[in-house]
Amino acid sequence: MHQATQISDLENAAHPTTQQWLSLAQQHFESSRPKTLEDTLYTELCARQPLADQSTPSRDGDWIYFSRIGENDDYPTYWRYPAAGSADQAQCFLDVRQLAAQHRYLDIGNMETSPDGMKLAISLDTRGDEHYCLQILDLETQRWLDWSIDDMSGDFVWAGDSQTLLITQLDDRMRPDSVWRHQVGQPEAHCIYQETTRHFWLSLGRTLSRQWLLIEASSKTSTEVHLLPAEQPDSPLCCLWPRQTDVEISVNHQGQHFIVLSNHLARSCSLHALPEQALHLEGQQAPTLKDWQTIIAPQDDITLDGFQLHPEHLLIEERSHLTGLCRLKVMDWPKANQQGHIPAPGQSLNYVVKTPDDLCSLDILPSEYPANGQARLVFESLRHPAETWSLSLDSGNHQVLKQQQVHNFDSAALSTRYCSVLSSDGAEVPLLLVARREVLENGHAPLVIYGYGAYGDCLDPWFSSARLSLLDRGWIYAIAQVRGGSEKGDQWYQAGRQQHKPHSFDDLEACIRYVLEEKLTSPAQLALWGGSAGGLLVGATLNRCPELIGTALMEVPFVDCLRAMQDPSLPLTEEEYEEWGNPSDPDILALMQQYDPINNLPQTRLPEVLMTTGLNDPRVPYWQVLKYYVQWWTQNTDPQREPLLYCQDEGHSGASARFEGFRETARLLTFLIHHQPSSTTVSTS
Repeated sequence: MHQATQISDLENAAHPTTQQWLSLAQQHFESSRPKTLEDTLYTELCARQPLADQSTPSRDGDWIYFSRIGENDDYPTYWRYPAAGSADQAQCFLDVRQLAAQHRYLDIGNMETSPDGMKLAISLDTRGDEHYCLQILDLETQRWLDWSIDDMSGDFVWAGDSQTLLITQLDDRMRPDSVWRHQVGQPEAHCIYQETTRHFWLSLGRTLSRQWLLIEASSKTSTEVHLLPAEQPDSPLCCLWPRQTDVEISVNHQGQHFIVLSNHLARSCSLHALPEQALHLEGQQAPTLKDWQTIIAPQDDITLDGFQLHPEHLLIEERSHLTGLCRLKVMDWPKANQQGHIPAPGQSLNYVVKTPDDLCSLDILPSEYPANGQARLVFESLRHPAETWSLSLDSGNHQVLKQQQVHNFDSAALSTRYCSVLSSDGAEVPLLLVARREVLENGHAPLVIYGYGAYGDCLDPWFSSARLSLLDRGWIYAIAQVRGGSEKGDQWYQAGRQQHKPHSFDDLEACIRYVLEEKLTSPAQLALWGGSAGGLLVGATLNRCPELIGTALMEVPFVDCLRAMQDPSLPLTEEEYEEWGNPSDPDILALMQQYDPINNLPQTRLPEVLMTTGLNDPRVPYWQVLKYYVQWWTQNTDPQREPLLYCQDEGHSGASARFEGFRETARLLTFLIHHQPSSTTVSTS
């Protein structure tokens, strides 16, 4: 069978060769699966935290909303009660368990109540292929309308009349390329925007003031924003910010001004304001840059990452270019003067929100506008479970509204460490470590490095109860913030994309060598873990230094990148040119040929590897991973180190049901633990 396999045949799911290899992979995975250990880990995951839970209530319009999940439930129920009433009046308005009972897979793309609170719009994917169906539930009668929109992207927004919906439709390459206006219950629809540039896609939003609907046309590096008055969805679109090469923005609305976070002056971003009267509501002409007032100028060593406006306060998320660590700053927000100009914020109030841990994340939650001097935040760190805070913006004091409960866990037993690792060109790569205190102090332990390094996405510190199953067995968990992410600002991202992509692999290899030189672990005990673009990071790095790695875990890995980027008919390919480069460029082609994981497997003893894929995955098609598996299998010379492939029926994100998600996580942890030469349980949960 090995000699007879034509790699191209594997791209046809119905081809006998494909079916044979998938069957072989499944048999091999099942036969090598240590079921007792997997069951133990599954039980641990289920027991880590209370299975019955309720979310923090939040207000939307005249209602207070929250969700519940029962101890034995895979899916939640959604509840609400009048804002003028009390929680004992809460009624269930959506039972996702009933929806899920009709399907093997169920993912909610978006869910929104209409502004009048009488209808619920929800988009559902029942295969994992990210094709959604929009349905409407009448919240007064609790009946589903005999009206739906099929094969849409999952993205939609209500207009202010509670009858009009804007939705985005997909083209033949899975790109949201058009915005349509629908009247609920009516068969006809009107296309109000069509995106013809092939590497741009569309998304929808609403300002927190609820006065404006947003249509964003985005590429990987550029943003264009159009507006519609929420109460007049039949109006012509108004362009707020036209597209410019390598200029991205984030927009909101406050009082009589639009506020924009933009990188058009510098990659570290700045904050700007535009009076409403500067808009050209009758046509597509956008305000010019001279119409925008700079509120916060760019800084050299800090990136402005995000913001949230309140009637008298401004929240700014800042990211250090030196360390990659984040902080949240609160400033006063002065009213505009008679000329419409806004004085510089922060003249009387300017402070950094205090956190219990430096290696942490502090994220701003959406807040009903106005927010009465309070902001909702979520704090978590490598050793502190997530907490939902209500922050008093005047004082900086916070109240914990909800804390993630973790059974038999003491955060003081864990220790964290920030390491600055020198890459091959002298760049300082942040490496974040967490382990039980005695393990991190003594070293010589199993260690897993998790990495991603693409699209400017940041691996800011997060808490994971599943991670405790490794830490309690004496592991060290490391997060490598390699170039390609934006942890140290936009320049960190730019240094890891297109022609600079090999820097990502340099950085991960440097982190590997660092933990070995510091005697934190040994090659046999070292594991790499990455998913999707992080799977490419792991695969390319593994090809460079397989002798330094004992185990590799690759979830839905982007390992056939050259083949994918050479076929513009595939979903997402043309959009991805801005990230990886276009191989029609000879220099990009030569570079991809050098790092493409599937074509560069070394002729040497390879690590233990488990790869996963989904048959309905539209982002990294199953055949990429299957071809990699076949290449690995046929090239492997060590019968004791045969590769493993776990194939599921879902899409890119895996199982949708909660307990099946626990089972999938248990399988991954089982692979890591089972293939370690030493892995001793320090404590039990």
